[in-house]
Amino acid sequence: MSRFSGKLDNGDGDHVRATRSVRCVLTGQASGTTATFDLEALLAAQGGPALLANHKIVGAHLECETALTFTGGDTTGVTAVVGISGTLNGFLTTAAITSLAAGDVSDLGGAGSLVGRARASTTALLTITATGGAPDVEDIATGVVWVHLEVKKLKERV
Repeated sequence: MSRFSGKLDNGDGDHVRATRSVRCVLTGQASGTTATFDLEALLAAQGGPALLANHKIVGAHLECETALTFTGGDTTGVTAVVGISGTLNGFLTTAAITSLAAGDVSDLGGAGSLVGRARASTTALLTITATGGAPDVEDIATGVVWVHLEVKKLKERV
């Protein structure tokens, strides 16, 4: 399941905005303090249009579909960042997502350093980090978030 809004090509080469939305199920992760989701692979698997190299990401935020709960008492929270390999918080800096209820939208982490820059052919990623006494993403019992990326087509120069 993927959501898409907006139109990217209006035929006159002008800057056009659209949103790419990717559903990420946070449960079922291998043991460890972090888990990373390839947003572009998920977008393709969910039938959404690709993020192209001739587009820049001009905003990112998270929307909670299913609130997070945890098994055991070791993990008490989760933070999330959106970026690329090497700059994991390039589009959205650390946002605590533990307290989000279904339907809540968060960009509390703020814009990362790569927002608005021309995007090379690098893969957009969501990285979650478990927090608590002995944090482990494997302890996530429920949790689904949507990552919404606002993209803008770069104007072609002739």
